[in-house]
Amino acid sequence: MAECGSDHDRDRQRLLDLFQQKGFRLIFEEAPFAIALKDRHNHMLRANPYVERLTGKVSTAAEGLSMEELFPQEGARFFDQDREVLRTGSPLYGLLQRYETPSGELLWTLADKIPFRDEEGAVAGILVFERDITEYKRAERIQAALYHISETARGEAPLEALYADVHRILADLMPAKNFYIALCDREQTTVRFVYHVDEKDDLSEEEWHGVPLQPLGLSFRVIQKGTAILYDHAACMAMKERGQLRGTIPSEWLGAPLRAGNGEVFGIVAVQTYDEGVRYPPRAMEILNFMATQVANALEHRHHAEALAASQRELARNVAQLQKSWDQTLEVLSRTSEAHDIYTVGHQSRVAELAAAIASLMHFSPERVHGVRMAALVHDLGTITVPSEVLCKPGVLSEDEYALVKLHPSQGQEILKRIELPWPLGAMVLQHHERMDGSGYPQGLRGEEILPEARIIAVADVVEAMNAHRPYRSSLGMAAALEEISRHRGTKYDPGVVDACLAVIDRGTVPWVAALRDAPPPRLARPTPEEEEDLSDLTLP
Repeated sequence: MAECGSDHDRDRQRLLDLFQQKGFRLIFEEAPFAIALKDRHNHMLRANPYVERLTGKVSTAAEGLSMEELFPQEGARFFDQDREVLRTGSPLYGLLQRYETPSGELLWTLADKIPFRDEEGAVAGILVFERDITEYKRAERIQAALYHISETARGEAPLEALYADVHRILADLMPAKNFYIALCDREQTTVRFVYHVDEKDDLSEEEWHGVPLQPLGLSFRVIQKGTAILYDHAACMAMKERGQLRGTIPSEWLGAPLRAGNGEVFGIVAVQTYDEGVRYPPRAMEILNFMATQVANALEHRHHAEALAASQRELARNVAQLQKSWDQTLEVLSRTSEAHDIYTVGHQSRVAELAAAIASLMHFSPERVHGVRMAALVHDLGTITVPSEVLCKPGVLSEDEYALVKLHPSQGQEILKRIELPWPLGAMVLQHHERMDGSGYPQGLRGEEILPEARIIAVADVVEAMNAHRPYRSSLGMAAALEEISRHRGTKYDPGVVDACLAVIDRGTVPWVAALRDAPPPRLARPTPEEEEDLSDLTLP
């Protein structure tokens, strides 16, 4: 065994001599990056002064130690890379390495591992070059953290997910095994923990829900001062002895305030370590302050978003209530007008059902469909101004009586003008007797001059009226109604509306329409010439 050890020592010395002979000394000592020579057995033979940043040991103290001794967490992974170089004899370039230094600082490097050959060309060791890219990686991760926190804050994920993400991101930037977020009330008298991960201490149930903020506690001091504070072990121990600190004493504690846009401090983020060998680096306070700012912004955004959502829900409730009031008002007006004429009871509600079904099939929005339904529900509202003896007259109307009846669209509009509504119901009511060819009344409008909603009501009105009994005639039946709208498709009635109406009737989605569609046609006597003239307007109320 002694002889074997002696051979190993000779090989090592030969390798070192060769290294010196190759003239690397000047570069080795002065390079602004880490250079190390390792043997085939995972031991460091030479290390330049820059290696001290990674190991926390001066180069001479690091020499002779294995990677597992120098880097307990990463050593095995590093040796796996080394074995690949030793096996293949090929270099590995651009290896991203992550270190946690003895002081707790996180470092990132890009490493090149090159085979170091002896005089015979055999791979005798590995030469490692490592460039420090910590600042670049830190900036990259901070930017990623900012984006991720911002996206999480704007999403619908629970805030607990945001807190866990912050903890994970922070752990990539500094020692953060133990981390918590606490929020205080406006008066800064109580504090509740919303996130807490700790190796040593658990929180009580009351601490999660809110406890008095101790006037002399660590969190209180940060909140009171409104600035980040770092406490070492001695300071924490002194506070413990004075009864100002509970739980396990950390070796170091670092806290930063959560500050609202108006400057008000409403909480704290804090990290602590129990490892005596870990010290928060100079950048730790800057990093924690940055994360605290992002968390505060995210919480404020979420608070405003939730407040806005609550306001929108309240507005929606108010609109729904207002909508209900509008609907109830229009239903009352509909019933009032129909009570004036016993022959038209239910007419407007049936027209409303059919008109809404047509509008829906024509891909109107739900709000617009509802507007059509409401307008149809009161389209004959103006008949309330027509004397009952005229509306219920069993015979042919005189010219004066007919002229009086034809005023009902205008009268209906006049009544509706006095009610503030979200739809142009007055215009729809005014135009429901207009025809595409200009033959309608009261304005003689044509084509696109007529509102689409009014065109729908016109067709639905004709279909219902022809199927209803009137004092001057019996029901004409569904077949006659379909013949009427089909014969005058494109002349009196909008062709798209007629097609949609026929489709609705064919599908049977409107109960009263389906019942009449399937009923046998009425047996009618041939109308007299006077009756033919009287039927010229089939929707006469």
